[in-house]
Amino acid sequence: MSAGQATLVVALTQLVQLQGVVLGLPITTDGQRVAQSQLVVAIDRALEARRARLALSKSAINPFRLTTLFLVAATTLAAIGCVQADRLRRAATAMALPTAMALLATAMAIALTLLVAQAAPFAGYFAISPDLPFTAPGTVTGGCLPPVDLDGLPWRSYGGCAEKEALMTILPGAGAYWFEGNDIGCLLVHGFTGTPQNVRPLADYLARRGLAVSAPRMPGHGTVVADLDATGPEDWLGAAEDALAEMRRRCSTVFVAGISMGGTITLELARRHPDLAGIVVMAAPVLALEGLEPLVKDPNRPFSVPAPWSTVGVLTEDVGVGGIAYLEMPLGALERGMGLMDDVRAGLADVRVPSLLIYGDADLIVDRANGPFVLDAIASSDKRLLALPDSSHEVTLDVDRERVMVEVFDFIRARSKE
Repeated sequence: MSAGQATLVVALTQLVQLQGVVLGLPITTDGQRVAQSQLVVAIDRALEARRARLALSKSAINPFRLTTLFLVAATTLAAIGCVQADRLRRAATAMALPTAMALLATAMAIALTLLVAQAAPFAGYFAISPDLPFTAPGTVTGGCLPPVDLDGLPWRSYGGCAEKEALMTILPGAGAYWFEGNDIGCLLVHGFTGTPQNVRPLADYLARRGLAVSAPRMPGHGTVVADLDATGPEDWLGAAEDALAEMRRRCSTVFVAGISMGGTITLELARRHPDLAGIVVMAAPVLALEGLEPLVKDPNRPFSVPAPWSTVGVLTEDVGVGGIAYLEMPLGALERGMGLMDDVRAGLADVRVPSLLIYGDADLIVDRANGPFVLDAIASSDKRLLALPDSSHEVTLDVDRERVMVEVFDFIRARSKE
């Protein structure tokens, strides 16, 4: 979430407190937390909806924009109103008066009137604010939009999220993000079961140094595990290709960096696009996961199994940090992901772009043997393996994260066109 969006959350949370004072019913800390969580979800939903591939100009007034504004305003009002309604209900119950229900109805009417007046200006933020990361690829003429077929094939949007996914509830903080920058761009691809939040420290570091940064949310991620099981490599690669195409439209020099399965996807993008300025591959699995093959091949396998990183200290050596990820692995999606690893491994000899490989020696998820294997297999003349002796799998969050930031930026800077 950008600074502007974070400011919006704070402002709306303050409105919750103000409304409580107006009604003489102070909002509890738990109530504030519930409202703020819902507001973050509302923001992520609105941003995902605005990224849908429905060409939309900032000056146009059309049904899609009006619908988006209505949904954002309604979700915001619902989040705040639910907290207020609960407080009013408790107060009326405590009073135990015959007129309690009348008092509740009157108070709610007053509250909603004030809330509409307060929230309406903020709803417009999602349509007119320059702080938003999305610029539509085209414009709408005649004020009309084609119908959206939510039951047919999903239309991809920027970041690889289909319009069907725009209607899903995204986990707070798990949405895609974009940082405007100079003519050098870096696409960051998160891993299997993960979210863009897992690469956020690296994204912030690169953006503060002027780079344009894109971190799409892969299809099926950041919602519920069942959504991930309905996707596969075609969806993930398609999402990455969409995001890369958008980055190419904005920047003349483009790098791609990915972690875990995102690193595997990065290698495939490098094979397909030999004109990339460079890639950063972090903790990417390409060797067969022999220990998991009997499980995924079992005809009586369960729908999912607990993820290894559900145990504290497995994903990172630093137990004080953590990303947003599912704590279960759906075995159908995992099997398809393992197929992607086989395909990428077979095509490594076609990877010729400058490459920085980063692997943690303490990785309990991906065998560190993957690093030397990829280094030997790719055909790049400019390649380097950085081994981190103290880091586990999620190197962007672990104890060596600052070194990772510096190494990645130095790699990009040294290979960027002046």
